[in-house]
Amino acid sequence: MSNDNITTKKSWFLPYEGVGKYTIHPTETYEGRLQFNENLWGPSPKCMEALREVVPNDLNYYDLESEDVLLKAISDLVGVPKNCLYLNTGSSEVLKAIFDIALQRDEYVLIPYPGWGCYKGMITAKLGRTMNYNVIAGKEEYFHDIDDIIAKAQEYSPKIIILTSPQMPTGNRISQEGVERVAKENPNSLIIVDECYYGCAEMNLNVPELISKYDNVIFVRTLSKIYGLANLRVGFGIANPELVDLIDYVLPLHKLPNIIRKIALAAVKDVEYTEKNKQEIIEAREYLTEELNKRPGVKAYKSYSNFVYTDIVGCDANKLHEFMCERGISTRLFEEAGKAHMRITVASKEILDKALKLFDEGYSMLKDI
Repeated sequence: MSNDNITTKKSWFLPYEGVGKYTIHPTETYEGRLQFNENLWGPSPKCMEALREVVPNDLNYYDLESEDVLLKAISDLVGVPKNCLYLNTGSSEVLKAIFDIALQRDEYVLIPYPGWGCYKGMITAKLGRTMNYNVIAGKEEYFHDIDDIIAKAQEYSPKIIILTSPQMPTGNRISQEGVERVAKENPNSLIIVDECYYGCAEMNLNVPELISKYDNVIFVRTLSKIYGLANLRVGFGIANPELVDLIDYVLPLHKLPNIIRKIALAAVKDVEYTEKNKQEIIEAREYLTEELNKRPGVKAYKSYSNFVYTDIVGCDANKLHEFMCERGISTRLFEEAGKAHMRITVASKEILDKALKLFDEGYSMLKDI
């Protein structure tokens, strides 16, 4: 269709003038992918068994189940009734559904700094505003600055406050007491606890207790990380039934496709594989953290996720990142207070040893340049 006759933009375009979009940057290689926080051990083998059992009716019919068995399995896993849950295509869409139903133009959302850039992209798409609160480096790990959250909330009266735990990119967790204080002192704000990386360590939040005590708290989870199903796009929200019922207004009319639910169900039910995978992630994370901290000028912070956040002194982190990428190991950089920090996804010891070797070679070549 030609646009030759279009001389002015319609009025419905005008609110989006200058609004930026969050974009992802995929790569075309399976090697050295330590920048995306994917689960590099992959999903349960039972997921492939479920895929091989797909039949034509899973393709040409609409929903074939009177009960959503995946929702039932997640209900059992989390320990909450099914009416406290909703499913969507990945945690990003679980979040977007909350913004769609709750956020109005020019309303504020408090988001962590440093943090995930997608938050701001989704909020500005709703013509909302963002304000950062601080996640601060301690001696061994980062921590959520609860006092800063409370102070910013008093100043900006946010419609939504986002608490990420484990936090991205710093890897720290928020305490049960921290969530309760934020929820209790901000009863008119919706408190989102984004647990995208849950399962990569022992959990410290009592989800059933929190959603029963506070009607403004909602948890967001995904099967992308601990279950190794990033490309399947399955996420879910956990909240009190009234809040879930409200969010249902903006959810897709149909449930997730039969094929996706069958594969996801296989992953959720394979508790033995998930526990084994968690231990592998923990061991790899501890190994990488310990090895990095042996190096002068390097501080790797304690993490509860599947990545390690690193401060580098005496070497330009941007140049080191480029050096490693050119030689087959990709990491990700985050700007914090005007300085780049490196986040490295954990993987097998073989891959981590290659990454550490390149790290050392690059640091030695580039230090003090």
